[in-house]
Amino acid sequence: MTTQEKTSIITLTPEAVTAIDELLQDRGLEGYGLRVFLSGGGCSGYQYGMALENNAMANDTVSEIMGIKLYVDDVSLPYIEGSTV
Repeated sequence: MTTQEKTSIITLTPEAVTAIDELLQDRGLEGYGLRVFLSGGGCSGYQYGMALENNAMANDTVSEIMGIKLYVDDVSLPYIEGSTV
């Protein structure tokens, strides 16, 4: 499958946008965005993570929110969609 574009997967608060933008600028990571993902559970349930990313992978859904590119893989999407960062 190919990468899908969506207008919104999650909501980024203005404070989150500012923090992400400052982090990317401070580290000189032009063209990067935020990957939000779900990782293995175990007895304590699912864990959620975030990482700085500059490439969409196969089956990612990519959106842009207030200038911040957001990447979510197709397995994580149902669990992430509708969340607020």
